[in-house]
Amino acid sequence: FFPQGGVLKVKYISLPEKVSDLKESFESQNLQIAAYPDLRQCLVDGEEYRVTEENVLEDHKYLKSVLRFFKAQSAALIPILQKEQAPVGVVLLMKYEDEIDIAALTILKELLALASERFAAILGEEVVVLEEVTAKERYEKLLSLKSQIVSWEKGEGLAGRLFHELFPILHFELGWVQVARERKLPIVAGAGSNPETERIYGKLLSFFGDMEGAPSYTSPPGPEMACCFPFINNSFAYIPDVFAFYKNLKNIKLPPKDEKAMIMVGKPFRTVLQLPIRREGKSRGLVQLVSFSRKAPVNEKDIALLIDICEQIPLELYF
Repeated sequence: FFPQGGVLKVKYISLPEKVSDLKESFESQNLQIAAYPDLRQCLVDGEEYRVTEENVLEDHKYLKSVLRFFKAQSAALIPILQKEQAPVGVVLLMKYEDEIDIAALTILKELLALASERFAAILGEEVVVLEEVTAKERYEKLLSLKSQIVSWEKGEGLAGRLFHELFPILHFELGWVQVARERKLPIVAGAGSNPETERIYGKLLSFFGDMEGAPSYTSPPGPEMACCFPFINNSFAYIPDVFAFYKNLKNIKLPPKDEKAMIMVGKPFRTVLQLPIRREGKSRGLVQLVSFSRKAPVNEKDIALLIDICEQIPLELYF
């Protein structure tokens, strides 16, 4: 598929004989990119998907429909990537008898990379336009949230409500609040977007919500966790792709409490965003947002707005 005016159009299709009668109807469809989270993430963020009938999720809206339409056993979406740029198209693969082989996908991606410059020359700026539309929609939703939150009741439930509003806008799946107390940053509130991430939050709260487990931001020889640095610097930290970030830092050892947090969580973060909670311009707390299943793109405008939104969290309840 290649994008054209906000839709994905089929440019080439090959089907086995037993479903060849579906070719014409499949070729004629214009897929609204915004209607399918998996297509959108693949095209905008370069996400890859490989699913079977057994593990397909609700978010895999397009792949789920493909499995049903073609009665396939497994399917995959692969972005056609340019060097250090947005994808220019999407490849859909299906297999009828078992799972799609990872080795085959790797070879396909290498072949697609060789042809990506040619694809880009043909397609022009369609993907760039899509990214701009996505960013605009995201910012407008954050603006709306900022105007609403000032009227919310300033109780202990505000932080959890805020996270549940942010999750679908930003694609984060877990968030928590830390407050400066006795030169430490204990967790005081948070939420997950689903039962699994709620359980993860409970584990983190049980240890890092206690003053003994909470990270110190003044301990020698330095802060006990990486999250202390944006708090100390009264600034934000954004790691859009944690996998790539730690691959480049593979020889650097994490602080012990960061390692403990990773073990408690039980799976790697995909994107991390840390935001200061300010009072009179000074950092008094911290919001952390993380994703697991996909990258969560934000830009500087989003972050500035999010910092303003976070100021509405009633820290005084936790001092």
